[in-house]
Amino acid sequence: MATRRSTPMMEAIRELYTAMGRFDQAAAQSLELHITDLHCVDLVQSSPRSGIAIASALGLSPSAVTTVLDRLEARGFIERRASKADRRQIEVHLTRSGHRRAQRAYQELGKRISKLEQTQTSSQRARSVEALHQIGKACSEAAVAVEEL
Repeated sequence: MATRRSTPMMEAIRELYTAMGRFDQAAAQSLELHITDLHCVDLVQSSPRSGIAIASALGLSPSAVTTVLDRLEARGFIERRASKADRRQIEVHLTRSGHRRAQRAYQELGKRISKLEQTQTSSQRARSVEALHQIGKACSEAAVAVEEL
């Protein structure tokens, strides 16, 4: 069987994946959260989401997400609210305290990314963002393919 040579892009992606995993572990530890709980907090930082949307984004079953949400709610990170659009639906919101704690954990990463962005022209930033979106899409597609094995 022939061995596939790793390309510079694959090496850079591996390096990024490892660094992101290390950061996630450090952030989860600083917040005293499970890594999956941290990912859930990260998802709802920008806007509320339904439990089903969280389950889909994290690749978890609805019952597993319920367990995550129960832990986060008990720790004061999130609250469940009836949706304004459909009161039968529940949305997950970060609490003020949850938002403040998450911001503190992500602040160092944000500073470093902002500093990197300042070294790039607007077209370089646009290309970087597009490349990251394409890599994310490739990872998601690969996950689906592997799940079907």
